[in-house]
Amino acid sequence: MSGANRLSTYFPVSSTSPLGNCNDLVLPGVAYSMRLPQNTKGVNSVYRRKVPSRLGRRTPDFLLLSSATGLLIGVLTLLGQATLPDDVLQVSNSGAVWVVAAFVLGRFAPSRRVALSAGFIALIGELVGYFSAAPILAEASSSIGAMALWFMVALAAGPLFGWAGFDSRNGAGITRKLANAALGAAWLAIALFITLILNRTAAARVQGTLITTGLGIIFFGCMRLLGVIDTLRASIFSG
Repeated sequence: MSGANRLSTYFPVSSTSPLGNCNDLVLPGVAYSMRLPQNTKGVNSVYRRKVPSRLGRRTPDFLLLSSATGLLIGVLTLLGQATLPDDVLQVSNSGAVWVVAAFVLGRFAPSRRVALSAGFIALIGELVGYFSAAPILAEASSSIGAMALWFMVALAAGPLFGWAGFDSRNGAGITRKLANAALGAAWLAIALFITLILNRTAAARVQGTLITTGLGIIFFGCMRLLGVIDTLRASIFSG
């Protein structure tokens, strides 16, 4: 049997088939992609067979990047707490700093599932980096209870902000609006915590509240700007 006949056995292409002008076909057991024309309505399922995509190859690298990012930020936040002046210490000494990494990684993740995993892995990396570096850089130790508490925070906040990052770019409607507001809301929550709960002097509370509130407003504005850019880019490429 000739090569052309063998192809026609697996993919019966007629002159009226929507695949009549398709150059890339898939042989059984061969993991190549097949380009379909845009008009594939009514095409038999044989033309829609699933093949491995670049997503499967990108995922391990992306999760490794998430882990490395988390480790680095964990160490940097510890250094920030040791070196920053009291006026801006709360910028580093805040859980909102850590969720920024989960959000950014989620925004550029190749899928929502990867975004959730990347957010969690990033926060676990931050915990490991922070608590591992504390005895070396700050000559400090932490209790098992404190580490367990922050692990539970990472378990919830990591996937949540990973999802928010992903939907801030790929979502639609109310979910995208909520996702775009997530980072700003996190910083405003820290501002409320400083104002109402944190046991510091009045001047320190005012300074911390102003700084974190300002960061919340900045993040709101930045996400709004990114939304406009995403919309313009989509309209340009679709046009």
